[in-house]
Amino acid sequence: MFKQTLFAISLLAVSPMVLASPAFTSENPLYKYSRNELGQPQNKFKIDYQTLVDYYKYAAGDVIAPTESKSLLMKDHSLAKVAKEELMFEVNLRKLSITPLLPLAPETAQDLFNFDIDAYMAAHPGEDFVSAKKNHFKKLAFDKETQRFDRDYLHMSDWKSLIHPPVKNLNGNLDRFFKDKHEIPANSKMLTTEFNLELDKASGSELTSGNKLKLLVNGASFKEKMRQVKAAKKSILVGVMSFASDPSSFELIDALIAKKKEGLDVQIMLEKLWTSAFFRKTLNKINAGGIKLMMANDMYRINNSKKGLFHNKIWIFDSETAIVGGQNIVNSSNNSSGFNHWNKDTDVKIEGPMVTDIIREYNVLKRRYDDRLFDRKDKQFNLNTGHSAEHYDAIVAEREKSEKAQGLRGQENYDKWFANPETATNGACRFVIQGPQKDKNAISKAYVKVIDAAQDHIYFVSQHIEYDLTLPEGQASWETEIYKSIFKSGDKGVKIDLIANGIDGGFAEIGQNIAAGKKSEGRARRLEKKFARQEKRGEEPGTFMARLSTKLGLKSTKKFGIFLDQAEQEDNFTAWMHFQYVHSKTMLIDNIMASVGSFNFEPYSAEKSHESTVLCYDQHLAQELKADNVRDIVNSTPVFPLTMVNE
Repeated sequence: MFKQTLFAISLLAVSPMVLASPAFTSENPLYKYSRNELGQPQNKFKIDYQTLVDYYKYAAGDVIAPTESKSLLMKDHSLAKVAKEELMFEVNLRKLSITPLLPLAPETAQDLFNFDIDAYMAAHPGEDFVSAKKNHFKKLAFDKETQRFDRDYLHMSDWKSLIHPPVKNLNGNLDRFFKDKHEIPANSKMLTTEFNLELDKASGSELTSGNKLKLLVNGASFKEKMRQVKAAKKSILVGVMSFASDPSSFELIDALIAKKKEGLDVQIMLEKLWTSAFFRKTLNKINAGGIKLMMANDMYRINNSKKGLFHNKIWIFDSETAIVGGQNIVNSSNNSSGFNHWNKDTDVKIEGPMVTDIIREYNVLKRRYDDRLFDRKDKQFNLNTGHSAEHYDAIVAEREKSEKAQGLRGQENYDKWFANPETATNGACRFVIQGPQKDKNAISKAYVKVIDAAQDHIYFVSQHIEYDLTLPEGQASWETEIYKSIFKSGDKGVKIDLIANGIDGGFAEIGQNIAAGKKSEGRARRLEKKFARQEKRGEEPGTFMARLSTKLGLKSTKKFGIFLDQAEQEDNFTAWMHFQYVHSKTMLIDNIMASVGSFNFEPYSAEKSHESTVLCYDQHLAQELKADNVRDIVNSTPVFPLTMVNE
């Protein structure tokens, strides 16, 4: 247990090696294009669509085959004016990649070729697709400097680090991709009154029953928020860290302003330090629209015990429906499909008595920030608009009274709920929130409890991970306590799968926005001419910002990769690096305990941030989360200790 091998030789720490380009013989359809007019090899050249089809038939056999013709979508969402057969591609032998010259939407480029999973599994045997893929990866070299695996053949650049086109639909057949138990353990400790009374005390929360939940993945959450805003009749309460100054976020602000003008109570709570530094236009737009704006400024506190980054993501509509989770309001989440190289992110929609708890906790924060000043000129933002905290106290009291009368709230009902499988495993939930306004470690304590109760399988997803197992007992911070519990579970035989960021996740939204920075038409033309000159000189064209994004992403991957690598060496632990930037923060235990929130499994969330999460015993939510986790694993790269390579 707790193998102290932080600096042990492993896959993420092997000696640098040069990625081997696939052999180019005269039989290879790309061979004649890989020579210049003097017959000398060249690293970059252009090919047409049919040559690409011929190449994949030559190099991949039946595994990669062209899809049926259909319309092509561009990155700007317009339809391409050419047919698929007219497309041209650039081959880059240094990067072992193939990229359409036309700026196709990533999903369209990914769908140019079909991935035959049965043929792949025949070539790389395993009991399921994930096992087959792991067996395949074991045979590939890994380059420490680039943090990338070698390739059997050239890949489309929109596959990122995957060795296959991304799999977008599992068609409900999870076992084909990742065999696992689907039953809830018959003697689950979590489904008992005694355990949940202990969890109540540890987390400062209580269970409610009869909640209805819906997992919201990627851009689906933004669409649901927009729908809820437009349908709201009484009030909209918002608390998020980041509300960006970008087109989709402004679209949502416009919808909120329209509701304010209709007479609804609209209130927004934002992180002051972060928003003031990066999103001043957002503040100005919200304020101009007459919306009540509250600024969480605990980051300015001198006393560390009262300090905290406001990292919550809370939406409450008409005091009836809530959306919480990990998603900020930013283009990279709002417009994410999960395959277009933006965020992989997760929220959950809630209807039922847990909404009452969310309103209550929001009201605590409202009292904390309602009278805070915003900027250095001491300008107050709409402090006299919107309903008071007392107004929402009355709503909470009325809802609690009704919920208790219906048997949906109260510890005295736990025995009855857990005696009936229908109530025990359908919508029994708690909302756990932490911060300087109460227990700063409440979520960590809750996670340690549920992890210790695991019997079969733990899936968890985190932006990155970090811990220190060298600290003596009693001195470890809470994120380390969480990982100690996770690794102890692995020692007991519990399977553990972690999905986190690798090289494709890069430097988070900052890297995405650096790489995709908007340029004027004049600037774009100058860059095109610069690239042409670079290509003529045989250089790799690119911009400073793109190179900076790649460099920062590589640095981040190396920094946190060592923790992935160490965790991988623990018993029954598998770490996965997703092919998109992971911003989700979820956990699934034993097909029943599903958690979605703002809490990353790392030091800042564990010790320094306002965070919130829902922990639910709900079969439907658990099934949705499991299907999402399995699809993410299918579209990830495994982490291996060196001993697993070339066995």
